[in-house]
Amino acid sequence: AVLPERITGEITLGGVNEDGDLVFSWDTTDGQGYNVLTNADLTTTNWGVSDGPIVGDGSSITVTNTPVGPQLFYKVTVE
Repeated sequence: AVLPERITGEITLGGVNEDGDLVFSWDTTDGQGYNVLTNADLTTTNWGVSDGPIVGDGSSITVTNTPVGPQLFYKVTVE
């Protein structure tokens, strides 16, 4: 299987907002598509698309996501 590429650079965790949502951001490339994937169990390959595709415009983008369950892992991939 061909794995999607990952973004280069840093993903900044902004913390948790007043509603309990996780806030994070990264710098985008103009016209590049991004997907935010989540998985509750890293022993499986069950990554699901939480947000996306998000199309970059060359600036920083901020994503807010409501975690479900006691733990949730995130990764950002490019299209």
